[in-house]
Amino acid sequence: PGSVTTRTIDSPGGDVTLGNATLGATVTVPRNAFAQPTIVTLTLISDDGSLAEYPGSIGPIFSLSKTDALQRPVTLQKPATFDLKFTPADTSIPAQRVALAYFETQSNPNLWIAISGSSYDATTDVLTGSVFEFSEPRLFAPVESCLTGQACSDPKTCRGGACQ
Repeated sequence: PGSVTTRTIDSPGGDVTLGNATLGATVTVPRNAFAQPTIVTLTLISDDGSLAEYPGSIGPIFSLSKTDALQRPVTLQKPATFDLKFTPADTSIPAQRVALAYFETQSNPNLWIAISGSSYDATTDVLTGSVFEFSEPRLFAPVESCLTGQACSDPKTCRGGACQ
């Protein structure tokens, strides 16, 4: 935890990668997603999701942020792709129920919001989802999804499309 990588991405787009072959994340920013050169920072917050202040994560937690050269937030014109490489500690969760989520701090209580359309490939251990916004530093992590109405195991409940 605490590993950080930063890269400036311009109109051609590009990748920001942090980690290794067993645990890591790559954010792919498409061409013309930013109107000006943008500093994208990816930070590993927890390698196993066991932080009490972020309950519900089933794997590593990453922070993603972006600013311009003057440290001001910038707008993402097109969604970026977030690929998260990890092996779930709880192997009882079916692959189709593993989803990428972001941590929402504007709700009460704070909670993980599952990203619709994200998918986990159990053969490669890669979770992929689209990221539409991360003006503030935003946390991303894998969660057990309940987006399509599945029940969560006790004592978890379904909130924001994630069991937490």
